Amino acid sequence: MLRPYGYIAPLLVWWGMIIAYPLVRAIYLSFTNSSPLAPTTTFVGLSNFESIFAGGATTTAVEFTVVFALCSTAVEILAGTILALLFSRLRPGFGWLIGVVMIPWAISEIVTATAGAWLFNAQFGMVNGVLHALFGIRPVWLSNVTLARLALILMNSWEFTPLAFLFILTALTNVPRDLVEQATVDGAGNLKTYQHVHWHIVKPVVLGIATFVTAINIVAFALPYEMTGGAPGTSTLLVAYQVYVLAIPGLQYAQGAALGLVILAMVLVVAGTGGLLLRRAERRLA
Repeated sequence: MLRPYGYIAPLLVWWGMIIAYPLVRAIYLSFTNSSPLAPTTTFVGLSNFESIFAGGATTTAVEFTVVFALCSTAVEILAGTILALLFSRLRPGFGWLIGVVMIPWAISEIVTATAGAWLFNAQFGMVNGVLHALFGIRPVWLSNVTLARLALILMNSWEFTPLAFLFILTALTNVPRDLVEQATVDGAGNLKTYQHVHWHIVKPVVLGIATFVTAINIVAFALPYEMTGGAPGTSTLLVAYQVYVLAIPGLQYAQGAALGLVILAMVLVVAGTGGLLLRRAERRLA
């Protein structure tokens, strides 16, 4: 009777070592003043959580992370959908182009961040080279708050659009051809056909991948770390990078743990909301 539990016991032990213990430890630290700079560790209640929303760099990081995640996801889903619709009409023999589109997603995130710093370099970057050739301008991307944030969103979208594209393209291939042909015979254009035929089948996939990439965007770390360093000022800090800033260079373990739990709460909210929307979409499809 206990044999099945014996089979999964090593997995549970391993899970406890790499997930459960760090989580419990983080919860404990978040209610203390734990730091090598503090003479003793004492209980401080909710003060670490209050400091997150009291203004300053950490508050900026939380606010920008929400904007960053939502804007990146919107661009990734929209661009992925457009690419999927275009590629669904590819003739046989051009399937290798899908592999080309997937290259940005296959590249390491730290490499993407390094490439972004080069691309948006004010003097020598490719982006400014093109803008100067076309319009005679050279924006100082990474020294301007709005432009630096836009650059992060664009590079993140470039990296994860292929993932959205692949899932949506796969969903489009499952749309029955007879329904599409019937809509065409009835005089529906491309937009109407997608709205009334494709969308009902593709919608659950779009909601699922949107939830997934939003969660990934919330925990993005490499882009601000390598591409901007949080500059100008603290305007491009994201919460995952701010956890590192607080806990490692800053030695504020308790504040880093509290912010880490805020990240976890944000991801759980996204996952829960996405799950509810996905269930509704699947019920309507059924």
